[in-house]
Amino acid sequence: MKNKHQKSNSTSGQINLNAIHSKMNALIAERIKWTQKQKDLWKEIHRTGRNRSEEMSAISKRIGECTHEINSNIAVLARCKQTHVVMKIANDYLNGEIQRVKKIIGKWSDYVAIVKSGRGTFINDDGTKTTSPKVGIDYLNAKQKTLDRLVGWKNSISKHVG
Repeated sequence: MKNKHQKSNSTSGQINLNAIHSKMNALIAERIKWTQKQKDLWKEIHRTGRNRSEEMSAISKRIGECTHEINSNIAVLARCKQTHVVMKIANDYLNGEIQRVKKIIGKWSDYVAIVKSGRGTFINDDGTKTTSPKVGIDYLNAKQKTLDRLVGWKNSISKHVG
């Protein structure tokens, strides 16, 4: 039961911002670690052409789990009406993610154009190459949806950055 000094920060009740703060720091650090492993594995796939789809799948799954948890916390924060240090962390994370996704969209748009023109191929994590731009187009559509969601959250959270 709430006393007269407690305020609800969302429709679902009190939000523990300190817990979200700790969790966000840990999740962001873990995501950075797995993202670096993914980059290193892609370098190896490009260099050797070896099938590394099992390792890539496992790494991608870990990145996805971290990202999902981060996004879940940010979705909660986007409904919050209170300034807290975690809002700055979320805002900084969103700024970085928005820039990262915009960069990906730009590069992949170029890749799709090259593949569509017949001057290049996409390499899959199993080391095979494809000349179909469908994979790239689908990826671009997914990234645009992600970008739109991130921008929406940033607009909500930036109001409460102290």
